[in-house]
Amino acid sequence: MRKTGFTGTLIGTKENDKQLDLKHERCKSFSLSYNPEKPILYSYAKITIGDRTIITDKAMWDTGATITVISHATANQFDATPNEVGTSISATDRSDSDIYLATIELPGGIVFHNAEVWDVDLSDHGAEVVIGMDIISRGKLVVETVYGVPMFTFSIEQ
Repeated sequence: MRKTGFTGTLIGTKENDKQLDLKHERCKSFSLSYNPEKPILYSYAKITIGDRTIITDKAMWDTGATITVISHATANQFDATPNEVGTSISATDRSDSDIYLATIELPGGIVFHNAEVWDVDLSDHGAEVVIGMDIISRGKLVVETVYGVPMFTFSIEQ
């Protein structure tokens, strides 16, 4: 018996079948379409810092961002003490930013615990959260056109 799966093609043995089944159970993903007129990748995100949780549909996925950030307005809703302060650098600005440890929940049951989120000015971006490469690089992000519809898919083994 041959099986094709997440890790490639395997010649079926009971042990290989068990390993493949376990990998599939741990694989989580979601796919969303986006507007080709405004090619910005947005998704839902649930951010928890301390005992407060904020839910937004304005989580922008940005492969040019090395860190995950939240807007000043979003950070103020948590009323939390930052874990540390760092220097954030953008194309136009350099500033001190509060850094919090958060739980980030994304579509498809994808959860990141103890993720650093930086408090920065996002007023020009129309986003409440920017998902950066510190999160994206833990999984696989695919941007493609499917039957003429622009889509993005994020998958991860958790």
